[in-house]
Amino acid sequence: MTLLAIHTIRSIARTIALLVFSLCAFPTAHGVLHITEFMADNGGSRLDSDGDASDWIEIFNSGPDTADLDGCFLTDEEGDMTKWQIPAVQLPAGGFLLVFASGKNRSGAGSELHTNFNIAKAGEYLALVAHDGSTVIAEFGSATSPLPAQFEDISYGLMQTGNTKATVLIPSGTPAKALVPADGSLGKTWTRIGFDDAAWNKVATGVGYDENSTYIPEFGAGGNLGNRLNNVNTSLYLRVLFDVADAPAISKLTLKMKYDDGFATYLNGVRVAVSNSPASTIWNSIATGNHADGDATTFKTFNISAHAHLLNNGANVLAIQGLNTSMTSSDMLISPELHAVRITDPTIGGPGYLGIPSPGTFNGDTFDSFVSDTKFSVNRGFFKSPFDVRITTDTADAEIRYTLDGTAPSRTRGKIHSGPIKISGTTIVRAMAHRPGFKPTNIDTHTYLFAADVMTQPKMRTTITRLGAYGPQMVDSLKAVPTISLVTPNAAFLNESGSNIREEYQSSIEMIFPDGTPGFQENGGLSNYGGRYTNFRKKNFRVAFRSKFGVAKLRYPIFDGFEYSHYPPAEDFDVINLRSGSHDMSSRGAYMSNRFTDDSMLDMGNIAPHGRFVHLYLNGNYWGQYHLRERWSADMASSYFGGSEDDYDAVNANDNFRNDEDVYDGSGQFWSETKRLLSGPNPFINAADHIDIANIVDFMLLWVSGNSESEFRAFGSETRGIPFKFMIKDADGFLRSPGHSANHAGPYSIMSEMRTGGNPDYGILLADRIHKHFFNNGALTPSKNIQRLKRRVDEARLGFISEAARWGNLFREPTSWESYQNNLLNNHFPGLTRTMIGRFKSAGMYPDIIAPVYSQHGGSVSPDTPVTMATDANTIYYTLDGSDPRLLGGAPNPDALTASFDVSGPDPVTFLSTGHTWKYLDDGSDQSTAWRSPGFDDSGWKSGPSELGYGDDGEGAGQIVGFGPDSSAKHPTTYFRTTVNIPDPSLFFNFQLRVKYDDGIAVYINGVDILRQNLSNIATFSSYANGNIGDEAGWKDFTLPNFELVPGLIAYWPLDSASDIVDKVAGIPGEVLGTVADAEGVIGSAVNLGEAQNWIRVDAEASGWLAPASDANAMSVSLWQKLNMVRNSSTFWFRAEAAGSNARNFQAHIPWGNNSIFFDTSGCCGGTQRISKGAADIDFLEWHHFVFIKDGDHKEIWVDGELWHEGENSGTLFDDWTYLAIGSSGTGDYAAAIVDDFGVWARGITPEEIATIYNGGSGSPLMTDALSAGANTIAVEIHQASGSSSDIRFDMMLRGETSQGGGDNISDPLFFKEPTILRARSYNTDNKEWSALNESFFTIDGVSVHASNLVVSELHYHPANPTTPAELAESSDRDDFEFLEFLNIGRATLDLTGIRFAAGINFAFPDNTVLKADKRLLLIRNRTAFEARYGPIEGIQSFEYTGRLNNDGEQLLITGDGPDPVHDFTYNDQLPWSTEADGAGSSLILSNPAAGPPHGEPASWTASRHLGGSPGSAEPAALTYTAWAALNGIKGEPNDDDDRDGLSNYWEFLFGSRPDLASDDPVFGLAVRSLDVDGKVDDYLFLSFRKNLNANASLTVEISSDLITWSSDPDMIKPVSKDDNGDSTATVTFRFARPIGQGQSQAFVRLRGN
Repeated sequence: MTLLAIHTIRSIARTIALLVFSLCAFPTAHGVLHITEFMADNGGSRLDSDGDASDWIEIFNSGPDTADLDGCFLTDEEGDMTKWQIPAVQLPAGGFLLVFASGKNRSGAGSELHTNFNIAKAGEYLALVAHDGSTVIAEFGSATSPLPAQFEDISYGLMQTGNTKATVLIPSGTPAKALVPADGSLGKTWTRIGFDDAAWNKVATGVGYDENSTYIPEFGAGGNLGNRLNNVNTSLYLRVLFDVADAPAISKLTLKMKYDDGFATYLNGVRVAVSNSPASTIWNSIATGNHADGDATTFKTFNISAHAHLLNNGANVLAIQGLNTSMTSSDMLISPELHAVRITDPTIGGPGYLGIPSPGTFNGDTFDSFVSDTKFSVNRGFFKSPFDVRITTDTADAEIRYTLDGTAPSRTRGKIHSGPIKISGTTIVRAMAHRPGFKPTNIDTHTYLFAADVMTQPKMRTTITRLGAYGPQMVDSLKAVPTISLVTPNAAFLNESGSNIREEYQSSIEMIFPDGTPGFQENGGLSNYGGRYTNFRKKNFRVAFRSKFGVAKLRYPIFDGFEYSHYPPAEDFDVINLRSGSHDMSSRGAYMSNRFTDDSMLDMGNIAPHGRFVHLYLNGNYWGQYHLRERWSADMASSYFGGSEDDYDAVNANDNFRNDEDVYDGSGQFWSETKRLLSGPNPFINAADHIDIANIVDFMLLWVSGNSESEFRAFGSETRGIPFKFMIKDADGFLRSPGHSANHAGPYSIMSEMRTGGNPDYGILLADRIHKHFFNNGALTPSKNIQRLKRRVDEARLGFISEAARWGNLFREPTSWESYQNNLLNNHFPGLTRTMIGRFKSAGMYPDIIAPVYSQHGGSVSPDTPVTMATDANTIYYTLDGSDPRLLGGAPNPDALTASFDVSGPDPVTFLSTGHTWKYLDDGSDQSTAWRSPGFDDSGWKSGPSELGYGDDGEGAGQIVGFGPDSSAKHPTTYFRTTVNIPDPSLFFNFQLRVKYDDGIAVYINGVDILRQNLSNIATFSSYANGNIGDEAGWKDFTLPNFELVPGLIAYWPLDSASDIVDKVAGIPGEVLGTVADAEGVIGSAVNLGEAQNWIRVDAEASGWLAPASDANAMSVSLWQKLNMVRNSSTFWFRAEAAGSNARNFQAHIPWGNNSIFFDTSGCCGGTQRISKGAADIDFLEWHHFVFIKDGDHKEIWVDGELWHEGENSGTLFDDWTYLAIGSSGTGDYAAAIVDDFGVWARGITPEEIATIYNGGSGSPLMTDALSAGANTIAVEIHQASGSSSDIRFDMMLRGETSQGGGDNISDPLFFKEPTILRARSYNTDNKEWSALNESFFTIDGVSVHASNLVVSELHYHPANPTTPAELAESSDRDDFEFLEFLNIGRATLDLTGIRFAAGINFAFPDNTVLKADKRLLLIRNRTAFEARYGPIEGIQSFEYTGRLNNDGEQLLITGDGPDPVHDFTYNDQLPWSTEADGAGSSLILSNPAAGPPHGEPASWTASRHLGGSPGSAEPAALTYTAWAALNGIKGEPNDDDDRDGLSNYWEFLFGSRPDLASDDPVFGLAVRSLDVDGKVDDYLFLSFRKNLNANASLTVEISSDLITWSSDPDMIKPVSKDDNGDSTATVTFRFARPIGQGQSQAFVRLRGN
């Protein structure tokens, strides 16, 4: 240790000014100050401006004069009385000051104040300290009077009852303003101070109308609105302005109301009281119940004291929305009075807990302690046998009362608990405990469910519960999904035939998991919700969590267990919805529409409500299976996008996307500005900051793909920079055939406004989003739609039996529901994507030019895997750096690459096109079915070129056909036939059929029905189409199906050509590794793998084609094999890393070892994974047919059509498929084989099907084309929608495609050596037309993310406060300067897709994020704040996260797709962790990151030498003194002075000065400067010195008043700057926290070098 002291002579005046300075001055205190209240465990009862539930402290001035708090202190440590300094605050007499104890350390004058500490829940010291830094003004928790433990949302403080005086703030007859609203354009702005109501009606309270005379005496002047209200609206708005003096002195506030029939009251914009009101009102809401005329003229009292803090000194407004039960009601009345109790003598009483937190207002009575919470000996859940429950509390002498009927116990109600309670059936036990002088417990509720008992409840239908098919499944059905138990005192909720109850009633909610997972129980406000068409017997429920009912937020991971790629579900909620599904149960989606659309938006990368299915019980009565769902609101927005819910507008609109508009959260200003921009010029550009354009496009693409109502919700925030994002509010009916125009105008005509704005970039964005979601396994492709629906159907299926037992007679029985879902899975979704793409093309939303089609659409590749691109255009532009090949405006990106084309491949062929001559029959005759066959004689039919038809709009452009003698009874059916010659269909990848038809069509090829649209399967010649078709002039595109020999194939490689190994089901290519050749096969040709290391690799990650097999835990493989030589052979190997044992998930050795056949699944090689049998009797050098089947736990091996071996294995197929290896394990064990006809099914195929495939040894192809070699007959029937319909039309094009995308230009191959994003567009140089963007991400085989290659290299969890003007201009919150740095310490580039924080901050890496070897990546909390401190982020990837790193330390859990976390560690701010990183300016830097040290060990980290750390780069290696001395040729010892300049060699090392040059003075500077701190200008002492940034040592500034005790307290010495001198040194400047001239007369300063 080395010390450098700075000495002065006190007689020199200027020197004294520099070195002997005041620490604190103590001006005369005015007033008497108290800490009157604080909260140490804020559960959300009061949020700070960031939306955080921070601790808080209330200071009160009880004296007659203003108190000057400037320079006083708050502290939570007796040993550190000056921990946080209060800025310049003048607290008036009777005034309150609220300071958040958040640790955020904000002291800006006039802004929200935050201390640099939190308050411990366990109870600790808390004091207000005078300006001198030692005099205690007020304190809690001293050594002689320790503070008790603190509790969530319970404040502690001093009683402030004193003398009181009653006053009336608003008497009857007060002047007011009234309005009968005509629409929802005002939102809730009319409830706030400052709203302009000049145009409203002048009235005096009360107001309303009466067709009789009952209410006439109640009306004030002008208050009888008569026909202005009667039969015009059920709602009226009333605003009453009033003034308040000394608002904080109001201790009690009471609203008195005369009303008919309901109301919702707002005080200064905040809803404070309701009666007969919906939970959320709009401009024309109706009362939820009647208030009889006889009661309406008597004041009813509502205690709104909890909202007294909303009162302002001066102007206030009481705003009331009056509600009537109907517009035809004969009368309505709204007459308010507002009464208050004012404290005239705010006497300060003793300390204690406060029943109601009252920050900023006078406290009520205190109480000494709490009765300890009740404990139940048996937790809520499902049971089979009777048991006893005991209820206890840890509080001595407390009495426990309980009820068993669902009612709420109290001090005087319920049984007194004196012994065990016997539970023998479904029972609800509710209990509370109380003791005089103590705050009683809340009511704990435990629901005990007996499934056998529930089955016999009166509402359960015995036709289900006793049916042989369902009865035995009932117990499992009731436990198939989690349970929500609602317990309410309002029996009206149980009245199925009653009206919806819109008012909230305090109720208990429990979540119960059948497997014993701990759930929760809280109290909330229960109501029904839904529009005018939702008053079903099975009603929707909503639970609102509000302080008046219990907790302000539910904090529980109710959606845990569901994986989402983009928006992991929140874990705290202010409202949850329980959706009944009644409106869509019968025919509008069968219970699944809303969950499906929410999941779809989430899968598309958009925010949407998360949800799950649950069973619901109401007061112990089973109420059905419900959809538990987040409520789209400002609170939900803040959970996912940060900030406070007050930052957001949330909007609702109903029919036609605009009716009943309601801004139900927020001021509506951002929404109004957004609508203005949307209706103005070029909204695509001008409204881009107000509306998330990609989101609204996705919203519309999804919405037009179904048939739901035109309703939406949206939220956005101007202050947070979050443009409006949309969700489908009510998706009832979505899961039906599309019922909307593809180019629908959208909400507020957004789509039309952008389409007509003239910006070509909008059209490209629209095409890009279509391509992203409808192609290449995107979110709206058939496989994804089916997978998404199936996952939810599987979740709900078993529970639906119970749902049907309760409600099936009103909605659907299990078989009906299952049939509806199967139709969606098997019929609706397989063709929906194709239909929508055709509609988009017809509407001009998607270009005809083919976007580049990749031979493999992303996924894992080896460095020698060729990737080609196919298109029908003459140019492909592509990039590998993530940029778009097309620039905004339409020019090619100059940095884009141009693909070169392989011209040697076959060309596609068009066999039919417009103008082709067709035979047709238009006489209305019945042709039965013979006309469809090739041999039918059509010589008598007429002929003509297409397009054929009739009508007034250009139909029949090629040939007009007849419709019969009567134009009002036209022939239903017209027939068409032609013949097309296709020499060799096998040359084509597939055949594309394009048709125009109006209105229904059936197409037959060679007599086989291959396409049917808008026409019944049993239609005859006299049948009409199912309805009119909306886009009759547009082409619809279809791919001709192949016919499967055995249904259900998920992949099939005929292996007829060694150079073209492509699956015929989905076009999945096989990659040849090594050399293979053509050979004679059983069915045509086969592929010979030879005898070397040759095999075929088929990717399984990119398209997910094997997912159905793992979902079903069933799979079959059929193949023919003939060996070139017998050796250990891995014939096929389906790999999944989770399976272990070299990733063998489904594999076979044919043969292995001593000529045995091994069949392994889900790993290897035990009794749960393998069956095997010796095969000495099989000649492997001859052709044999093999089938391997896993069907659940049962497995079979078939050889040559016979069951050869079988067994049981209990392992399940893993779902992380990577690839299929044919002829190898993927890592060796090569099969010297010839392989033919390789097929895969996601089920167990049957013996009969195996016999069909084997075909007596001759074999049969697993799939055949719809078209045959040679002549093919195409027959078409077109059906009218009705006899009076005005037109029909028909045209057809048929094209044979030679690539999956239909393009005839195939690029030369690309090869990737590292993870790469390939982005490509096709471009026609002739017409300047661009295709949609195709984008795919390629990873490299064998590289996964784990702790050995990815580290958190730097962690800045507690940054220094912002000090520079640039920093303060962006944020005063030090946490906004947080960051984390990741470093790839491996040798290969890493794909970070799927890597996310499961604990700590909220962040998931975006898809396709790559981090190259030895490169860094930053996660930052606030980009603008970060760049204000560190400069622009250049040359390094960076992403923003939400949440914040805990300044006290916390767990950081980083997970990926694997079973083990990437990192799981906890950092801390206490020793042995470095305390320099805890707010002093340094970051934590991982020592020796290349070694991948354990992150949870303090020794693995060191504090950065550079203030603020080194984000994005490695901190330079530190030099030891020895190394520095060697570099500088030092001869002497550290304490020597080689250059005789007065500084030792060691100090030269610390300062970075030259040790051989006496003139190189490091300059230790002292200066006095004036500085504005928190709005007050004072003189401060500044110290500057040079520091060697590379020195492995530290320099610490210390001060002392007596030369004995020295301190480096960061609250006394503030870092100011560290200016890089460019020579590995920096000039470091500190200032002293207190101005000169305050407190002690002198101080001494020294530097400590370590």
